[in-house]
Amino acid sequence: MGGFTISLASVLLNTVVLNRLNAKLASASSEHSAIKESMGRMATEIQRAENKYELVRVFHWVAMSLPEKQRDTARKEAAYVLMNYLRRLHAAVHDIPPIEVIQTEMTELEDDYEVMRKLHDIMEAFAKADPKEQARLEKELDALDADAVEIPTTALGLTFKQVSQVAEAEATAEDESDLLLAIAPRLQSLRAEFIKLYQAKANRLKELEAAKTRLVGQQALTSYLAIGLQLLGLFFILSRDVVKDINDKKKAEAAKTV
Repeated sequence: MGGFTISLASVLLNTVVLNRLNAKLASASSEHSAIKESMGRMATEIQRAENKYELVRVFHWVAMSLPEKQRDTARKEAAYVLMNYLRRLHAAVHDIPPIEVIQTEMTELEDDYEVMRKLHDIMEAFAKADPKEQARLEKELDALDADAVEIPTTALGLTFKQVSQVAEAEATAEDESDLLLAIAPRLQSLRAEFIKLYQAKANRLKELEAAKTRLVGQQALTSYLAIGLQLLGLFFILSRDVVKDINDKKKAEAAKTV
């Protein structure tokens, strides 16, 4: 009975305890790989975003060097480049996949295009309408103007709008130092967030590596214990058989003597 109980304990160790350890190790390994991949992606996207800042400087100086009549249009282009840089930097800091950024921008552009199309249709109809119809179209136009304030339709689009509002400083900055002073608080905030988030991921990696080492050790210990219990159970079973054989021989000899 003792041998059977010990063998049963070894089976439980193999099927229950060891399986749980395997599941925990698999979970830790999966999270470790995901975080490591995330950190690599963050570093790559941060570098790509920072490379765009050089483009921001180029557009700014080109706009400032143009004649007055062309400057406003050029500065709008420079503001757009700055806005794009800030969006990409925010996405990199928070590990937002590039495909999600592109999908959000496409969604917002589609909404802007729809507003522009409606505006074009109203303006065309307005030119041909009588005064009463024009009054009605003016109300539609006012309502459309309210929609055309570029209110984002997605959560990420709203975040991007808030993050990139500082890009409006491009319209009033007299030189690069003015522009840098205007956007510096936003840049410092994003870079501080990046350091905080990246360090948190690095710390979590260390925790997972320690957990994996511990789980591997527990796996090995559990396996050795299960094997030891199996051998011990086998020993008890063999001992019982040996004792039984010895007793049978003694009884047989005693019967012969009698």
